[in-house]
Amino acid sequence: IPKGGFKHIKEEKNANLMATEQGLYALAALDRVNNAKTTLYNMSDVLADTEKNEEQAGLMGKSDAVKKLPVINSGKTFLDIASSVEKSKIEALAERGMINGRTDTEFAPKGTMTRAEFAAIIVKSLGLEFRGENIFSDVKNDSWYINYVKTAYTHGIIKGISESEFNPSGTITKEEAAVMVQRAAKLCGMEKAYDENAVRNVLAGFVDYVGASEWAREALAFCYDEDILSNEDIEIMPKNAVTREEIAA
Repeated sequence: IPKGGFKHIKEEKNANLMATEQGLYALAALDRVNNAKTTLYNMSDVLADTEKNEEQAGLMGKSDAVKKLPVINSGKTFLDIASSVEKSKIEALAERGMINGRTDTEFAPKGTMTRAEFAAIIVKSLGLEFRGENIFSDVKNDSWYINYVKTAYTHGIIKGISESEFNPSGTITKEEAAVMVQRAAKLCGMEKAYDENAVRNVLAGFVDYVGASEWAREALAFCYDEDILSNEDIEIMPKNAVTREEIAA
């Protein structure tokens, strides 16, 4: 109907209130599915006004650019992750198109990842639209990752190894990944500051924490404090390459 209503029968001239109400239910249900929300008749994610105000107060600085991605490939898995402790997390990301395997059937959970690949995963996981300019001389305009690097840089998630170089093919280390994750978390409203004593309190339980670069220690403390990195290990191994299953987790 031109004025925005719905009708049950095509030949009817005027909108029908019941049909319009049912149509709106259907559109609302579709919108919730597309935005990975609970079903229309299970709207447990909708907060009361007081709860909403409290949540918004705790999410100051959250970027409107961040989007929650729906499942687009339900049941997606890989043949080589059956014994991985991060199997469910790998599958959760793969189902939403946030992470890919080395092939369609193999994920290589113990494999490493490049800085460009990690930038791509962060941008995909946050549902960010491509934007920004390329400032890095070693990020070629015809590379598959240029839009991911530009977008991650524009949102302050990544920085270069110098003012003009990003080192896209370099293997990402655990401390580099931690820093990028902390910056990405800020876009989602997870901003938590640590002073030197707080950082030491979190990291002191790891025998090699003094080996972490000073610029990465706060980010590592954040990731361990929020259980983004596993607290079960006795070593951080900050300069080691982070594995693909650790990145998924």
